[in-house]
Amino acid sequence: MRHPFTTAVLVASLLAGGTALTGCSSSSSAAANGVESKPGTEVLASALAAADSQTSVRMVTKGKRDNLPFAVDMRIRRGGGAAGNVWIGTEKLSIVTTATDVFVKADEAYWKTLMEAKYAKAIGTMWVKAPVTSATFAPYALFGNFDGLLGTYLTPDGAATRGDVSTIVNTPAVPVVSSQGSVWVAATGTPYPVQVDTPSTGDITRFGEWGSTVDVPVPSLADTIDLGALGVK
Repeated sequence: MRHPFTTAVLVASLLAGGTALTGCSSSSSAAANGVESKPGTEVLASALAAADSQTSVRMVTKGKRDNLPFAVDMRIRRGGGAAGNVWIGTEKLSIVTTATDVFVKADEAYWKTLMEAKYAKAIGTMWVKAPVTSATFAPYALFGNFDGLLGTYLTPDGAATRGDVSTIVNTPAVPVVSSQGSVWVAATGTPYPVQVDTPSTGDITRFGEWGSTVDVPVPSLADTIDLGALGVK
């Protein structure tokens, strides 16, 4: 495989360079919400509760693995369903998930990194459909897991320490630092998570557009090929 880190990349959501989130943060003129005086674990609990109260989110991230830049920009709705794009080096993948299925579109060169050349040729540039239970497509299916993805970021492993208010994405926010990195939580308005920094990998993840409408455009049958029909599980 040309990109051995691909599966790990696809379980996170990442920010494409120059991509801006809109409607994602508290206004600097909004009232303070009190997180600046709470212990770190309570700040994260407030952020998780705020996120849990919403029906959708946009998660965007950027990072690098094996000297290849990657980026993910996904809109996810609670209860299953997500749509967006992933970039690995110069390759672009389009991803759509529903409660039961996952669809991925890429070029033939990408598919050759995951399966035999004859299967990649058969796919070409069509959408590939697989059940969310598919072992091969499991990482892509995780993009439809609203609660699981947020829980991954907002549940620290070990102690969590709150820092001082600073400005992140034009939003007053406090960092909560643990062994996993820093979670920035809005200090005004609703205490949504704003950004996650992961020093061990250099990844930056941002959250925004809470509660916005998320369209999940399921590809047409004519433009889709079933992964099972290729003999790939």
